[in-house]
Amino acid sequence: MSFLGLFTRAFSPRLSLRKSLHFQIVRVFSISKLRKNSINNDNDTNIDPEASKFILADSYTDERKFQTLSTSMFSKLYESRKDSTDIRSTIDHIIHLYEREKYTEQMHVPTTLTLKDMEDLIRVYPDEKELLRSLKFFFTRECKRINDTKRTLNKKLERDAAKKVKYNNKVEDWQLGIFNDNGDLEYGLWHNSLLSRITKQSVRDYRHKWLLRQSAMFGQKLIIDLDYDEYMKLYEARLLAQQIGILYYENRANKEMNKVLPFDIHFTNCTKATNTLPALSKHIKRFDELSSYFHHKSFIDYPELFPRKRLVYLSPHATKSLKTYSHEDIYIIGGYNDRTSHVCASNVKAEKADIRCYRLPLDEFVRWKQGNKNLCLNQVVMILQAMKQTNDWRYAISNFAPQRKLKSNEEKKLEDEIRVRAVAKRMRSIQKSYKM
Repeated sequence: MSFLGLFTRAFSPRLSLRKSLHFQIVRVFSISKLRKNSINNDNDTNIDPEASKFILADSYTDERKFQTLSTSMFSKLYESRKDSTDIRSTIDHIIHLYEREKYTEQMHVPTTLTLKDMEDLIRVYPDEKELLRSLKFFFTRECKRINDTKRTLNKKLERDAAKKVKYNNKVEDWQLGIFNDNGDLEYGLWHNSLLSRITKQSVRDYRHKWLLRQSAMFGQKLIIDLDYDEYMKLYEARLLAQQIGILYYENRANKEMNKVLPFDIHFTNCTKATNTLPALSKHIKRFDELSSYFHHKSFIDYPELFPRKRLVYLSPHATKSLKTYSHEDIYIIGGYNDRTSHVCASNVKAEKADIRCYRLPLDEFVRWKQGNKNLCLNQVVMILQAMKQTNDWRYAISNFAPQRKLKSNEEKKLEDEIRVRAVAKRMRSIQKSYKM
């Protein structure tokens, strides 16, 4: 370590987080061992479920333990490559930045970096602002993972305590599993039985699969075009993947507009989505089983699946607004999160491909209050789903567009009153000048 690093480590104040925020590092044992420990303790027969969340098995409080990073830890990223020296120097600079930020109060950093994290950092190098943003994202992800583990264990202990109170510490009434404490097979309900438990989740899964089968056969197709990763930064691609995940599950559940079938969603230009697809696999379960809906080429290359006459591209930069919703058209939404780079890429692409291009009629049916008119993907899909059922643009936009960007009824009424007063004042001034 350099002299500057030793100096900052010895004399600079530690991160305020290390003094105040302590993480519960929990040794997670198997469920059977936790249950056995709770059963053998006769003094805990009447445990309050509210107080049980403070009971953690073999837990202790400790400060965050940082791992010492070195370039050799990431040798897989530069071995057997022609530009190995450049990548190695890049890793050295990133580790130096990590060590610098670790011992200052500028921001928070994770306790360690994995190979995947370093690969993401190399991708945004040498933009220091993006590097700091990525390190902060890794830190929040680490905190969330630890808190989720704590929360899961606390809920498990609460459930066990509530069951003990309910059954008066009779273990045989609520203990599950196909083996007993002696290791022998145990037959009966919730044990080794031919009957399976039908849960609410299994009923929901059956309904969702049935809806997806119906939409695949008879539903209206919707295309998400993933051709814009070159215009987005890494964190923007991650936000886009999060929006697509919300879009996918909201469309599958179909809770808001359940009188019509959900969309049959397809993804095109997947070979160009180098940042979006890896992030999307974390937001959609069984991602590998949906390969038939992820097409490597453009939607123009599949005329049998997507007829060219039925294609309609939705772009916020289009000159024409979509006045009538057609159930026969196939709508295309660009997978583009333009937080930093405001490029009219989708409109230009539709014009080059000679495809009809429209924008949502936001100005025609609602009064905009603040912000731009670029909506998230899941909001656009919910607006289209509402239009498919109600055929009412005003209802669809006012209910599924961000409410913070729309004017409320009180604001509309006040604005109308001010406009009427201004017009009346202008008319009085005109009449007075005419009499003179």
